[in-house]
Amino acid sequence: MADESAPEDIYDRYQSCLDEMESVDAYNYDSNIHKELAVAGLSHIAEVSVNRISGGEYKLLSIIRSMLMKPQLLVMDEPDVFLDFENLVGLMKLINDYDGTVLAITHNRLLLSQCFDKVLHLENQKLQQFPGSYAEYSRAMLETKLEMHELTSRFDDFIAEQRVLVEKMRKEATETTDSKKGKQLRARSSYLDRIIAMREDYPFLETDRYDFSFPETEEASDDILITINDYSLSFDREILKDVNFEVRRG
Repeated sequence: MADESAPEDIYDRYQSCLDEMESVDAYNYDSNIHKELAVAGLSHIAEVSVNRISGGEYKLLSIIRSMLMKPQLLVMDEPDVFLDFENLVGLMKLINDYDGTVLAITHNRLLLSQCFDKVLHLENQKLQQFPGSYAEYSRAMLETKLEMHELTSRFDDFIAEQRVLVEKMRKEATETTDSKKGKQLRARSSYLDRIIAMREDYPFLETDRYDFSFPETEEASDDILITINDYSLSFDREILKDVNFEVRRG
């Protein structure tokens, strides 16, 4: 006996396919591809095999492919890396022509200033949002840093004073059996911890809380980890030739 629900299943799958095609404007895929190539200045490679185009052109093609899928949010990490100026201009045109939201991580100030209207600044594990152009962000950051410079000095002086006070109270607490001294010490120590945390967490204040060191080890002449002999490296031209070195423990 035939499954009576089969036609409905087929229709559901058919409708799902139609929805996906409409979401990416698949009926106009050919004209959309040529339109995006024209925006990026790549119309001249429309009929060229991918293995014959440059690395920068290939990178732009990958971005165009992602954009043609029409995601609401497109995330790009350093999209300008290894692009020459001509392809960088093509990238800027693609971003500015895109209907969705583009979130990009980049150090390219030209790209930042020409394509984005909001900057997210990450510092001291805090994220700050600056609406406006990169130039407006830079001006706001400079003004804020100047304002915070004086505040930092006052804040650090105040913390130093509180540390001296806590040490004095700790010494007094150890020389007496008065429980009030211990309570006062704990309260003042807790207060000091809170203002130190406030000082470190504020995103625009300089902080020196990061520290690292290399452990000391005894050098052993026969303790070789890596030996490299006659190493060479070349791409379009020779970069390295006949390199020899050793890496020892420690």
